[in-house]
Amino acid sequence: MEEVVNIYTDGWIEKIAKLSLSDHLVCSGKRSDLQWFGTKLIQRLGNYPDSEISPIYGRLAIDFDDLCYQLCHATPWGFDIGRNFNAIRDVIRGESTPKNKFFIIYDAQCLYSNEFKSFEKLFEIFLEVAKEKEKTGNNLKVILLLEDKEEISVRKLLRRKEKYRIETIKVIQKG
Repeated sequence: MEEVVNIYTDGWIEKIAKLSLSDHLVCSGKRSDLQWFGTKLIQRLGNYPDSEISPIYGRLAIDFDDLCYQLCHATPWGFDIGRNFNAIRDVIRGESTPKNKFFIIYDAQCLYSNEFKSFEKLFEIFLEVAKEKEKTGNNLKVILLLEDKEEISVRKLLRRKEKYRIETIKVIQKG
């Protein structure tokens, strides 16, 4: 079931931050609402002890090379990576070992639209590495922020990933 979040109400950020600790999130809405949502979420998640947040900007990661570049620079990695999925898996695993690690992908619809096979494989890698981290007592979650127009396509992709905890959220603003 989809959660609806009104970003003009009180208390939503605490609820979503707690949900981010247990579930991967796929959030849809208008771009401006998602920007506010993502910004507030990053600020709140940063308050959790021993946490690392890595934002990825989908409008700037429109192909596989751009995605690799962003991952390399958004995480504490320290050097350029190879342009393959094994290298991406290593970066997502990371050299640092915070208790909580969050990847927030803004404008995820851009990568989805331009590089579907890469997007699908990337999302699968995030989910697999998150499962590995759980076994060691650590937490890794991916949060996708995407405009409404791609929501249905991404939902189809998510249906194939039922073994993972993925929550869908509709972000709205009503003042």
